[in-house]
Amino acid sequence: IEEDTFYNTNRTATITVKERNFDPAQFKVEGISGSMSNWTNNGDVWTSTMSFTEDKDYSFKLSCTDRAGNASNVYDSGSFTIDKTAPVMSVSWNTDKPSNGNYYNQRRTATITVVEHNFDASLFKLEGNGVLSGWSGSGDSHTATVSFDTDGEYEFSISGQDKAGNTAENFSSGKFNIDVTMPELSIEGVENSVSYKENVGFTVRMSDNNIDTSNTSVTLTARKQGNIRVNGIVNEKTGEFSFNDIPKEEVYDDIYTLVAKVTD
Repeated sequence: IEEDTFYNTNRTATITVKERNFDPAQFKVEGISGSMSNWTNNGDVWTSTMSFTEDKDYSFKLSCTDRAGNASNVYDSGSFTIDKTAPVMSVSWNTDKPSNGNYYNQRRTATITVVEHNFDASLFKLEGNGVLSGWSGSGDSHTATVSFDTDGEYEFSISGQDKAGNTAENFSSGKFNIDVTMPELSIEGVENSVSYKENVGFTVRMSDNNIDTSNTSVTLTARKQGNIRVNGIVNEKTGEFSFNDIPKEEVYDDIYTLVAKVTD
């Protein structure tokens, strides 16, 4: 038995005592040990087995005396661990409500929690985007965080195992986007609450890295004429809408409302 080692399977130790006047009742086990079988003998050679099947830290000593009171040597197992249980890893987020599938308008933080008695932080590995913080622990529960603070597309996975080689179920975040930057919107040619005699036209410009074209619009409405067509186009990065001139006929003398809306 090697000292300070970890095993992810059951172990069985075979104990052999060579003594003609052996007395099983004087065989002594000290410390944390496994379950012993009954003794059998072949002449003056006596054998038994000790099974280690429970997840536990073991350390024990074996010794005996014969019927004449002669003491044997002392066997010291050293420390070893049986651990057949895989680490349980889970991930929680500070926000889990995306827009348009996988877009988030606030910074995200993933909290990694691993429940494992024989935990070793060096055996857990993050791949992809993000930086894993230092681990903190309370009992068998160990936590770390991965933060995503800037605009961009991210994806990461984390895998690991315990000291005995039991492997945790891998976690993969899938792709997601952080966009905390407000879209830019500008209107040129007209101003609020201003009256114009002639040559009334305007241009609406907008930009963002992730424009939601289905939720972006420009409308021009006259109190008497109703909705007036505005020329323009928008894509996922930019948009530009324009209206060249309101006709000079008296019928177009009116109060107009321009509403421009851009959403990422």
